[in-house]
Amino acid sequence: MSRAKELSGRLNRKLQEMSPQRINSLSDQEIDETIDIINGYIEEYNKGSSEVKITKINRYIYELRCDIDTYLAYISDPTKPIEYFSILRKITQRKGLPSNAIYQALVWRKESGNPTIRAGQIMMDIILPKYKCIVSDQYQTLKGERMWDTFVSVMLKMKYHVRIINFTSGNYFEVKDFEEYIDLKDEFYGKDSWFAQYRICIYK
Repeated sequence: MSRAKELSGRLNRKLQEMSPQRINSLSDQEIDETIDIINGYIEEYNKGSSEVKITKINRYIYELRCDIDTYLAYISDPTKPIEYFSILRKITQRKGLPSNAIYQALVWRKESGNPTIRAGQIMMDIILPKYKCIVSDQYQTLKGERMWDTFVSVMLKMKYHVRIINFTSGNYFEVKDFEEYIDLKDEFYGKDSWFAQYRICIYK
């Protein structure tokens, strides 16, 4: 087995272990092991391996494809460790959801890294221009909620559509402006697990 395939298998197993349900309890060792695998994968890419499925989106962002999942990795300097990574997953077709919908999960950012590299910035600069649609995941922290509030506000000003979808019933509604989003927020955001069925969808 080539090193590229071995790394691909290890990365998929590691990311399956680090499912979104466990994101708040990730150990430093799990993070370090994952970053070591991604760094090795990128080394194979830089050596010219034809088995490594990597797209260099811009000067800093690499898109890695392993089996059914896609990962994003941000590297400001090839001689330094990864500063940010996340997993991108497509969502199967549902009522009210554009066919190209994707969500970003398992976001990790090095706290001492570039302060401008954040999940919201990656969504706006990298994910939306490429995939045209992004959806929130069902595991929202308080920090994640604030990020989505800001993101919704910015994207509405940029004339994107914002839709709130109930993934259980299939019902959905669009918000016309940020004031309406805030007024209705108690209907789809809360601490109870019942709210996990609601997802925010932003699309062009």
